[in-house]
Amino acid sequence: MTTENKILLGVLLLSSISCTINQKIAYSTNEIKIKPSPTTSNLVLSIDLLEDNRKSEVENSILFQNPRQFRYNGEMICINSEEHYVDKKEPINQQITFALIKHLRAEKQFKGVRYAKRDSIDYYITGKIANFYSKQGFSNEAAAGAQLGLISALETMEVKTDGLIKITFSDLKIYDKKGELMKEIGTIEKKFKESLSAEAYCWCSYFNVNDKFKGHL
Repeated sequence: MTTENKILLGVLLLSSISCTINQKIAYSTNEIKIKPSPTTSNLVLSIDLLEDNRKSEVENSILFQNPRQFRYNGEMICINSEEHYVDKKEPINQQITFALIKHLRAEKQFKGVRYAKRDSIDYYITGKIANFYSKQGFSNEAAAGAQLGLISALETMEVKTDGLIKITFSDLKIYDKKGELMKEIGTIEKKFKESLSAEAYCWCSYFNVNDKFKGHL
């Protein structure tokens, strides 16, 4: 977890934040390297709104049916529960689509990167979001630290638990401006099974999946 997110987690601990708070797909381009390309530098690319297909994946069902902290197969776990992604103005698939556009613009591989356009472009991409999934063990150590006060809570900020993060885009396709299919990219998947930063209130699952998404586009 980045220093920035650790600080934010500390703020959450201090504020006793409400469990109804909405979460965003936080995405910073500060560390993205510019990757100019002579083959695409004169092209304008558009990305359509990615279809949210997560409910069709059985493993994602726990994200839609449970709170961010619950008992699963006898073990207390933390997940990036859908209940905190609820935002009618900007649903999760729109946030992820905009993050992809932001990333490509920062890399400067294309002359321009637009959202859901058909005019004045060379190519456009369509696709689906199959997974945006974060699950990890609950930290009793972090929970105990939070109960003992601010200093103890901050001292347990380095605690980690075993977890799994899975980010999958499927059915990705590239079309030319006339709507003719140019290439089927198919599925792009990033899977991380490792020790993940943990804290007492299970907001960690949201921050951790954001970190992996940001670091592996």
